[in-house]
Amino acid sequence: MVVAAEASAGQAAERAAESETESAGVRPDPEARKETEVRVPTRFLLVALVALVLAPALVAQEGGRIDTAIASDSRETMAERDSFPPTQPKIYVFAMVADAAPDTPVRAVWIAEKCDGQPPNTKFAERTTKFPGGATWIPFSYTKPNPQWASGAYRVELYLGKQLAATVKFSVTK
Repeated sequence: MVVAAEASAGQAAERAAESETESAGVRPDPEARKETEVRVPTRFLLVALVALVLAPALVAQEGGRIDTAIASDSRETMAERDSFPPTQPKIYVFAMVADAAPDTPVRAVWIAEKCDGQPPNTKFAERTTKFPGGATWIPFSYTKPNPQWASGAYRVELYLGKQLAATVKFSVTK
């Protein structure tokens, strides 16, 4: 009963508004009312669509990211290199980590993809460090094996948490 009273009160108010506009010489436009009714669902759908499109980006950002990853022969200059001599004393890999929670594990897995005297894709080193926060370069390095680096193709897989975030490839050539 209360619902019927509310409905009839709403209808009465609507009729009163229509009669006021008619008495002023203005006839209500039924198309204008339909247009207003259509706009509300359209706006809702647009907002829902934008939320669905942006949600993966926001979730990915919460976990952090590696913006840049490079190989270098120097910790001081961080000059990017993609090829090293077999006698290179140490090879560095730097990862620019951003938007990750402090203490997020950052892991480097060193792999000999296709190198002389090694089976393909041989993992030969792994190191994990904790991300300190902010936007920071995280350094990793590997010292020359004895007597020297095997010639061939190498890669270092960089993980942020449990997800592969970047890969750095380099070669060792005679």
